[in-house]
Amino acid sequence: MSSRSRKVAKAFGSSGVLAKATLAVPEAVGGGGVEPVANEAALGSGNAGDLKFATATKSAFLYDGNEWDRIQTGSNAAPFFKVSPTQVSLGSQESASVSVLAGDPEGFPITYSWDALKVDSSQTIHYKEGGGTYPPGIVNVIHSPASSGTFRFQADSQGSGNKGTYTYRILANDGAITSLATNTLKVAYTNNFHVKYKAAVEAAGGTCVIHNLNATDHTDLHDYIDNSVGAIADSRYDVLLLAPGSYNLTAQQISYSWDPFRGKAFAIVGNTNQPHEVHLTVSGSSGRDYPIFGNELEPVNFRATKALANLTFKRMNSSGASYSAAMRRNNGGLARNVLFDFNNLGLSLNYYNGEPGTIERRLTMFAVTFANVGTRGGSYSGQNAGFYVGRGLAASVASYSAYTWTNNSNTATLTADGTKYWTYTDNGSTYGHLYKADDTNYTIDVGGVNKGFSDVDTG
Repeated sequence: MSSRSRKVAKAFGSSGVLAKATLAVPEAVGGGGVEPVANEAALGSGNAGDLKFATATKSAFLYDGNEWDRIQTGSNAAPFFKVSPTQVSLGSQESASVSVLAGDPEGFPITYSWDALKVDSSQTIHYKEGGGTYPPGIVNVIHSPASSGTFRFQADSQGSGNKGTYTYRILANDGAITSLATNTLKVAYTNNFHVKYKAAVEAAGGTCVIHNLNATDHTDLHDYIDNSVGAIADSRYDVLLLAPGSYNLTAQQISYSWDPFRGKAFAIVGNTNQPHEVHLTVSGSSGRDYPIFGNELEPVNFRATKALANLTFKRMNSSGASYSAAMRRNNGGLARNVLFDFNNLGLSLNYYNGEPGTIERRLTMFAVTFANVGTRGGSYSGQNAGFYVGRGLAASVASYSAYTWTNNSNTATLTADGTKYWTYTDNGSTYGHLYKADDTNYTIDVGGVNKGFSDVDTG
């Protein structure tokens, strides 16, 4: 061990930290070993451990062997987020971008990075930018340069089996202090309804464009439908693929009927297997009929192109009359994994006086829930054949027994807090909503000749 006198002598030696204190002119010691420079651009190169002081910003910098790191001096407030990260939900091989923006009270430039945490009962796993690994289900996070607040998350394929829900964080650093903003990163492989729908449309000779929408940019869907969804006259039957969130849709009045599809035929699909994560509220104005699948504009070859999947559909309007409260008005359609919330108002199933005896446009539903039904009315037209439900939930299932209604349950209750919208027991005798929600082993027929889904009878 070195003696005290030896340590003092070393400090005052030519290379010691107190060497300048022995100079004849003490003022020549300068900034205590810290080299002043005009600004950050003048930092230049250095050796590990070197200190420099930028007089323009009154900030100190330490060279770590590779770069200059600003160190906190005096009063320095943390960066703040002007635009925070949004929730990310991805399916098989999908990608999504997140853009954030942070500022610094002192005006220092911001650099960004990401990390993610997976927490379970046994461990916490930390993934971070530059670490070489990603959360299960994520194959890449594209972020460059460091000054960019845009991150692109890319999901693995469904075949990998990697999926999960994590907390991801965006880190904003001003050179001395780091601020964090968090949100949810979810990789959940859906039942691919939108993929199967597109394939069915194209097999029937139509065209289909998938529109990826989110609740931040597209809260109100009616304008987007009018301006961006293809028209029936052009044989276009598109998909609105909705990220988790809440959306609004104003139906369009066509003759007596208010049409949520606004005179077009397409699919509205939640990008999730959990219907409560995508909530669509549909309203009209003063009028008579409020069908969900209404008006007579669908061509014969595309009978079931109006479709709903993987979402909560809340109908705000209807009168007590059976013709006004019908779900279907002489129109075909498909619904799979949908919670229908009728707002404690009336519900009937079929309506149209002029419908032929042979139903060409059938409404086919699989794994659906009818909830918050005020009164259940009979069908004004007297037609039952146009309505098919398999693996569904509805209160008082006997009142639907005149229709094709197979393998269903008579329980459809909503919890008071609205966080869970169904109850069911899948035990081989009582079936309910979300039966095999992740299943991809089915096909869709938009022609409506069969029951619409290949698995609608068997589950």
